[in-house]
Amino acid sequence: MQALLINSAQEVARMLDADHLKVPSLEELAKTVGVSPFQLSRSFHQHHGVTIPGYVRRLRMNRAAELLSSTNLSVTEIALEVGYQSLSAFVRGFQREQGRVPTRYRAEMRAKA
Repeated sequence: MQALLINSAQEVARMLDADHLKVPSLEELAKTVGVSPFQLSRSFHQHHGVTIPGYVRRLRMNRAAELLSSTNLSVTEIALEVGYQSLSAFVRGFQREQGRVPTRYRAEMRAKA
């Protein structure tokens, strides 16, 4: 059973890595990999050290960081591109993941270049 749970956590991570914009519900993910939502949530956290929503947020913020450093898209455009409908929610999430607001991150990355 433990191997099934580890494989399930890995499979869900692969699914999320492939498309972090269209995230199925926990129930849908669990059904896809053949375990209960509780088992999936618990094993995912144990295996990856973060919850499924936290993992998705990290993926989105890493993509946002790439866009901030490599494009001239506005912060609002980047927020929409990575799946946020609210600019303020995006800025809060980015600051939580990266330790600074998007505009500061962009300025620091450009200063390094």
